[in-house]
Amino acid sequence: MDVKNLVIATYHNAWWGIHRACTSSVNEHKEGRAIDVAFSAADPVQRTNANDFLYWLLKPDQYGNRNAMARRLGVMYLIWNHKMWRAYNPSAGWQPYNGSNPHTDHVHISLSWDGALRKTTWWTQQAASGTRTSTPSPPVGVSREHPTDVQ
Repeated sequence: MDVKNLVIATYHNAWWGIHRACTSSVNEHKEGRAIDVAFSAADPVQRTNANDFLYWLLKPDQYGNRNAMARRLGVMYLIWNHKMWRAYNPSAGWQPYNGSNPHTDHVHISLSWDGALRKTTWWTQQAASGTRTSTPSPPVGVSREHPTDVQ
């Protein structure tokens, strides 16, 4: 999964997971379209890195389109540190998450089928321009002028 490579190349995380058991009837992990990336909310550096990555996914692009990279990658929803962001209700922002796992030791990223199958603009525009590499470019110039916790 190239989203995994993007995060690891940028933040040098060693642990990640794609396939795991899940008790939910909907299981993006089992389907190969979800990833958990290790970031600890208890560690200040890892918490900042996780929030920077999430900020990069959700910040507006140069044209003012909100949640630009999340849309381009096909992110369906994110869970981190007791909060959840949903692409299908982006104006709600980060909402409380009360699932059985608080996601304080990892960020959960679920992709749409288009995102998982590389049918989103992140993949198609790179392929059309001939600039696609096996590992996407990491976030560049992420602003730390935002709150250190997702809002």
